[in-house]
Amino acid sequence: MALATDYDAWEFRRVIISSKKIKKIVTWGEPAYFRAFCLLLAATLIFFYLPLLDGSRNFYFRDVTLYFEPLLNFIGNSFRHGRLPLWNPFCYCGMSEIAIPSPAVFYPGNLLFAVCPFSKALALNMLLSQLLAGIGAFLAISTLGWGAGAAAGCGFILALSGYMFSLESNYTLVANSAWLIMMIAALRKLEGSTERQRFFWCLLLSFSTFAFLTAGRPEITGPGLVILFIYLLVRCLQEVKAKKRATTAWQFLSWPLRCLFIGTLLSMPSLLPSLEWIPLSRRSSGLDNPEILLFSANWYDLLCLVAQQPLGDLQLRWAKFLPVVSNAHMVPFISSAYIGPAAMTLVFIGSTDRTWSFRLPSFVFLLGGLLFCLGDTTPVTPWLLSVFPPLALIRFPIKLLIFVVMTLSIFAARGLYRLMRQDDGPTLWFPLVFWTVCLQASAAALCFPGLLEKLTPANAPSQLIAEAQILIAQSGVVASLIGLGTVALLFLARRKILGIEPALCMILAIHIVSVMTCALSFQRHTASANFFSSDSLLANAIENIDRNASKAESGKEADSQMSGLSPVSKPRVAGLYLENFTCPLSLQPEDPSLGTAAWCQYQRQMLCPNTNMDFALPSPWGYESSMTADYFNSFVTAYTSSAQSGSPDQDRPLWPKQSVQDPGLPKSDQPLARFLELSATKYATTQVYKFSRSGAPPLKVPPLDSLFFKLALEDPQLNLRVYKVLHSLPRAYTTCCWRWVEKHERVLHSLFSEAPTDVDSSVTTILEGNDAGACGAATPFHSAKSEAAGKKISLSNAQEQSNLAPIKFLRDQPEDIVLEVSAANENCLVLADHYYPGWQASIDGQPTITHLANGFFRAVILPAGRHRVEFQFRPSSFSTGLLLAVLGLSWLALLGTMSLRSKDEQELQDER
Repeated sequence: MALATDYDAWEFRRVIISSKKIKKIVTWGEPAYFRAFCLLLAATLIFFYLPLLDGSRNFYFRDVTLYFEPLLNFIGNSFRHGRLPLWNPFCYCGMSEIAIPSPAVFYPGNLLFAVCPFSKALALNMLLSQLLAGIGAFLAISTLGWGAGAAAGCGFILALSGYMFSLESNYTLVANSAWLIMMIAALRKLEGSTERQRFFWCLLLSFSTFAFLTAGRPEITGPGLVILFIYLLVRCLQEVKAKKRATTAWQFLSWPLRCLFIGTLLSMPSLLPSLEWIPLSRRSSGLDNPEILLFSANWYDLLCLVAQQPLGDLQLRWAKFLPVVSNAHMVPFISSAYIGPAAMTLVFIGSTDRTWSFRLPSFVFLLGGLLFCLGDTTPVTPWLLSVFPPLALIRFPIKLLIFVVMTLSIFAARGLYRLMRQDDGPTLWFPLVFWTVCLQASAAALCFPGLLEKLTPANAPSQLIAEAQILIAQSGVVASLIGLGTVALLFLARRKILGIEPALCMILAIHIVSVMTCALSFQRHTASANFFSSDSLLANAIENIDRNASKAESGKEADSQMSGLSPVSKPRVAGLYLENFTCPLSLQPEDPSLGTAAWCQYQRQMLCPNTNMDFALPSPWGYESSMTADYFNSFVTAYTSSAQSGSPDQDRPLWPKQSVQDPGLPKSDQPLARFLELSATKYATTQVYKFSRSGAPPLKVPPLDSLFFKLALEDPQLNLRVYKVLHSLPRAYTTCCWRWVEKHERVLHSLFSEAPTDVDSSVTTILEGNDAGACGAATPFHSAKSEAAGKKISLSNAQEQSNLAPIKFLRDQPEDIVLEVSAANENCLVLADHYYPGWQASIDGQPTITHLANGFFRAVILPAGRHRVEFQFRPSSFSTGLLLAVLGLSWLALLGTMSLRSKDEQELQDER
């Protein structure tokens, strides 16, 4: 990245540029330019997001439906009810919401979801992030002395790129990128600030650091912090070299380091819980390379930097030309990172500027970013992962395309600077030759079929490849003509037939029209205004089944209304369609754009993870989020042991190798049933049929074993089966029999891997540790004195031995659960909610030990009598983070006080 002398963009300056041929005075950095840039950029973004802002349309695409909408609604509802959303009871039998890096609870933009409808809040987040990226780019470039024109061009190219427009399904990636740019801008402005300006830039840098870290995307945060470190190091060395004093290093670094540290302290309430989760997650033990590199850039992604998605929007379901681009039948992670041919022309001009001292480092950074983005397309990234495993943090390399777009934007800004300077005669031959060659190649592709076959997957149909080649060639012709038109405008300005300022304004106008045309055509994925307001057919069906079951058991009408945040009144439901999810033919319209919305709506109807949260239905499964590694691996092992798992032509890595059953072993539903029984899951849902990826006729989904599951509903039209888990335990129960096992791995193996040889081999409750003496038992197996004494409780008769003591829920809030239990003898109370650091238990107000039961759940040992048992989620990581955040705020307030005092002293000196 380019570095230059101090420069204040807020003051009117005149820069006299000398040359052998001309001498010209250019006015740079007037506030009017900045205001005009902000207004034009804001107006462009409001125009794009207007259907979302006025509520007439809804975001729905991909992770929006399955991940962000449920979680952000939960966070927003919690804030609206005056509650911090520390714990989420609806996924994985409960999960730490505060530990989820994205969406982080305390990211400032997420507060919008507490006051606005979901899609409006998401649109505002996207709009503000892109506006921040543009403003940050403008401020950063203005400090380099390249002028307001170059700063505005960089801001437009970056903020309106396809990467920034097409990631509403991962909006925190856009936010993370925007705050990184603002941090760089604040650092640059802080260097040249006066005493009066310093506190403002310190405040901006501290807040930007806080927002950057709480946006929670390590794929951007990791490389971004490396960039900032290198930048500070280089600038520090420059200062020391210029002033030849070692003390200059600290003088230069003191203010930036203070601000970065304050911002880090402010983010601690989010960072510490996330850091607490990381050692528990499966990422801590390393992910498989195929999973890390699943979304890698390829030739088509690089082509879409300059071409307007010639094969259409490949993110849509059933996109016609997807097989031409991907041999894994994977929907692309981003539709494109389009910056357009006009911007690329400026990039070529900037890249040929030999007077730019940081041209070579910028090229190195660009090349490194491209190699990382390409992932498994080249051998470089896989080799780096094998040499340096921590790079697995950068999951899905295509996300790093934002750094490529940033670097290209800087090259384009340098090109604008050269054009405005006009003293060394920037050469136009390179962009002229490039676009001419592109035009000729596109024309040749129109005339000679079969040129594309070497770049496409081997199984792509020949006819499809031929059609794709024509479309790509046509798009190449259009891009080449725009590029040549841009060169022509610059040539006219060079010949003074057209003024340089009008020519550059026309180029920026061409660029804005080009990128907005692409964005409106391909990046604004929206559905009708009632998309998220419709009921779930599956949720209604389960409510009816549950009501009828309760009526049959009690002999009278039962109230089974499933509403509100409390999960106690609702049964847990496991959706057993974790791969090759099949949408019924009736929901597959010919128009792919309509089909994608229908497919996402069908996922909500089927309560796919995490959509069950929208209907307050708890589930033992969900997207990874803050799921612990042992829980994930145990569930996947149980699932892949069942006949529900897999398909004959599965062609992408879905599960880690250590969790997948040996394909040579016979399939059995017993491990899956055991997991669902112990997790208090009452219903399991499957599909009736699945489509083969190779286009073969639909495959009938095998039914679940009737020894463990009872079919309650089958609807071929909805492609749905609902099963009742026969021996499911209650969410809270007591047992008189339990045993202790020291090692966690032994617990998981005995519960979910070993096949019992007889009824007595699987004991209902297994507690971790070696605390048998505390329970009054001399052997690892404990049996209290009761009518059931001496019996070993197996899963098959666990229902008979649960609820030995009456249990009543007095309070059931996500972070606070209170139960009333009456026990005639010593018992073990098991709550089938996820065990996690931070959960504290008390009996009658006295703290007690929370034991890990059955691998994942919570338990306490109850003495005889009537007791009030309370479970509270009070993670020390969060409380410590709050203290550190208060320290950061205090430090910031101290800096503000010092700044005001220095201002007063300066004013007194001026008066004297």
